[in-house]
Amino acid sequence: PISRKRIWGMPVPVFHCKKCKLQYDPVKSIDESRSLIRRKGFDWWLKAKPNDILPDGVTCETCGTRDFRWGNDVLDTKFMSAMIYRNSYVKEQVPDHSKSLYTGTDIPDEKNFQLSLIPAFAIEESVPFDAVFFHRYIKNDKANDLDIKAYCKEFSVDVFRLWVISIGQKHDSVLSRDRLDVVNKFYRCIRNTCRFLLSNISDYNPQEDSLDSIDMRESDRWILNRIMILIKNIDLALNNYNFHRFYNLLHNFFHGDASDYINITKRRLYTLPRWSMNRRSAQTAIYEFVVKITKILSVVIPYTAEDIWRHIPGIASTYPSVFMSEWPEIQGSFVDHDLLSNWDTLFRIRQEVHKVFVDLKDKVLLENSLKACVTIYPSSDLFELLDTHIDDLENIFGVSQVRLMQPDLPVPDSIWISENIEGLGIEVKQTPGDKCERCWIYSDTVGSSKQHPSLCFSCIAILEGGTHYI
Repeated sequence: PISRKRIWGMPVPVFHCKKCKLQYDPVKSIDESRSLIRRKGFDWWLKAKPNDILPDGVTCETCGTRDFRWGNDVLDTKFMSAMIYRNSYVKEQVPDHSKSLYTGTDIPDEKNFQLSLIPAFAIEESVPFDAVFFHRYIKNDKANDLDIKAYCKEFSVDVFRLWVISIGQKHDSVLSRDRLDVVNKFYRCIRNTCRFLLSNISDYNPQEDSLDSIDMRESDRWILNRIMILIKNIDLALNNYNFHRFYNLLHNFFHGDASDYINITKRRLYTLPRWSMNRRSAQTAIYEFVVKITKILSVVIPYTAEDIWRHIPGIASTYPSVFMSEWPEIQGSFVDHDLLSNWDTLFRIRQEVHKVFVDLKDKVLLENSLKACVTIYPSSDLFELLDTHIDDLENIFGVSQVRLMQPDLPVPDSIWISENIEGLGIEVKQTPGDKCERCWIYSDTVGSSKQHPSLCFSCIAILEGGTHYI
């Protein structure tokens, strides 16, 4: 209903003759009321008498008298809620309903959404909005008697923002200490990852030290590919208002791809000199990584993102704030499906290697993976892939030494054979030698130099200016 008979509420601008009870033309009543409200204000109109609102000379068409009264009807609250969309558009002078979103949190909002369709189709013959988004209630965990104020002091506002997008919007969500602890742990993972990356590009000049993608190492191009895929999936999630999916994408990226890349790259970053092309390749990828991921994080943890942005080398001259920058776009030059497929296979092989690690650790035959020497007996197809990435295998597997056997060599009976990857045999033994104090790998070359008795041969070559390992 448009109106109801009550003595309180928003009156309908309709007037009746006191003598014969004839209703005055409602269209004219509305027009005259609108004109008066514009001239003298809404409060004056509410207090005015009908004779003050209607123009001089207006009389009842039946009895000819000029003695009118207000109608007894008031606007129905549901109808008023349904018409809010139109009031907003008129006030903001929006010519149409494009790019509009209806949001709500409860059942009455859902009713208003449906009611809004009726006047919209009656007046404009179209829907009043493009999309509808409802989020269920967030409830306090009364069983644990949470102190919200204490939590606000313990956790930052960015942690609460992360927590909000981590919950699904289709069901009521409960605020609990356990959930906040999980989200806070992930928030610290984000901060620690970005802190590590920023610390390794502190001496990087993006104008002078950056490399083209064709000159970068494949592991660096791999992480840029993964970031492009992340941006694509996040765009899709945000466009569909699927914030829980957005949180999961970030969580899986930081605990998966970002963690893998750091483990693969940190030895290069720690041991190679500043002018090394391999180190510059990693720094170029890290710079693009930090810039793009900070823009993504800014929509959910703005304070942390702005803090990260201020520490990115050379970025402030272009965009003083992350919120003045543009949303990251997918760059076609970094989308290489063949590269991604190859690295997926390499990580699958790493999973098989780790299975052997676990078995040896259970038998107390190997303390940690850095002490391991991995010997791989591959098939012809796997050999070509592994041989191409032979320089990265030690870092991918997290070991000190990797030996790749020719595919035509017979596989000993004692070798562990993978059940998941056909044509893959793996042997893991302890690497002979001591630990290098500089790169932390175990090598039998440690102690071979009197000048540097605690370093391995590769670190000695780097310190002496050799280019073989650069």
